[in-house]
Amino acid sequence: MINLSNIGEILLSEMINRSHAVQELLTQSISFISLTEKEFIAVPEAQLNRFEKYGFDGAHKLDVALLFGNTRKCLGLEAKLGIERLNRREFDKRFLMECGTSHGKSRISGSIIAILEGKLPNRRESSRIIVKHQQTEYELLPTWILVVRNRILNDWSRLGLPSLSDHCHILPFEKIVGNFGGRDLFNSLVREILEGDYYREWIEGI
Repeated sequence: MINLSNIGEILLSEMINRSHAVQELLTQSISFISLTEKEFIAVPEAQLNRFEKYGFDGAHKLDVALLFGNTRKCLGLEAKLGIERLNRREFDKRFLMECGTSHGKSRISGSIIAILEGKLPNRRESSRIIVKHQQTEYELLPTWILVVRNRILNDWSRLGLPSLSDHCHILPFEKIVGNFGGRDLFNSLVREILEGDYYREWIEGI
């Protein structure tokens, strides 16, 4: 079977766009969403465009972007759906180091999580990150969502959370799948592209 991580962005986007219950889960987790915008759409792999005078590499994409059309705001969602190398020490080392620059100091270098956490060079209160989707620009909100497996959350509860800021809201992937409708609807969604009992392998861990 293909790994969950390989198609996690598409699955999350589709579950968000298709399910009112998943949308409600997001608005309950981050209460300002319903105040900022009544409706939003989820887009996988949305490209970061610029930060101040800096550009981004093509690999700097949000796993999922929640786009608020009327306000031209964007909320980033990052999915880490594996089960290895995600303990606090590894997570901090891999994803939370300060960003630097490359290409003659014209582009940002660093992990997407560090970017979402605002670990950017010369950042000011008025600094804005711009996301571009289908020729439309959106301002990235400081709040963002991290989706991980329940197993990882349990480990973090026992051994300590990564050094994430209050801007990060953590949601378990299994909770999103449950709100989407569970095994049958989840498998049906995956089978639009693939075949197999992915609920059994990814959710039940069998």
